[in-house]
Amino acid sequence: MKHSKPLPILLVALNLAVPLFSQVPSPPPPPDLPDDNTGALAPTRPERPARTELANTLKEKLEDYKTKQDNLRKVLKERLAQIDNPTREKIRIATQAFELLHKDQLDALKARAALIKAELVAARPARPSKPLVSDEIKTQVISLQNQHKEVHDALQASKAELKIALQDVTDEERAQLLDEFRQNQKDLHEQMKNIQRQIRETLHASLNTTDATTIRIEDRRPPSRTEVLEARRTADR
Repeated sequence: MKHSKPLPILLVALNLAVPLFSQVPSPPPPPDLPDDNTGALAPTRPERPARTELANTLKEKLEDYKTKQDNLRKVLKERLAQIDNPTREKIRIATQAFELLHKDQLDALKARAALIKAELVAARPARPSKPLVSDEIKTQVISLQNQHKEVHDALQASKAELKIALQDVTDEERAQLLDEFRQNQKDLHEQMKNIQRQIRETLHASLNTTDATTIRIEDRRPPSRTEVLEARRTADR
């Protein structure tokens, strides 16, 4: 009995960056959808830069690389098909022998793959620059984020307080405490939603006053305690 299909144990070396070199067209950007809160359309997304046409020399290198890779794969497949009563151990030994026998070709393919990848990266179109959020908007967003955290902490604290309050109470008191807790939780959740909406509106308002169609905050790390205190002092003035 001959083994006609190689097992997936093989040749990481032969699978060098094939997804990186495949020319798959980019999917179209999703359409603008109405915002759930205001009903207005979302900001217009930037157009994707046109895909750069690869140079003929680079195309030839890609074709040559794939041809040599396919040839080695074909030889290995034929070697494995000749194994009688194949087992994982026999296939492993045959694969190692193949890699040693064709080591120079495999190393050359690895080096060729690295060069082709570097040329593909260099051929990528430059991304359009994105404007940064102003310091004023950053301060407003940080202040709103701090408010959101305070409400969230109050929401969590109310749960712990409820557990303590429910100890040694009558059924009527228990029902009253639960009703008050549910109403308090509802109010806190509503406050959090309102703060989140204000954050979105602040960023959208800043977006509409810029020439670009996208906006990003340069520093995405959480604010330090010093920054938080400074933002609070600024907000209280």
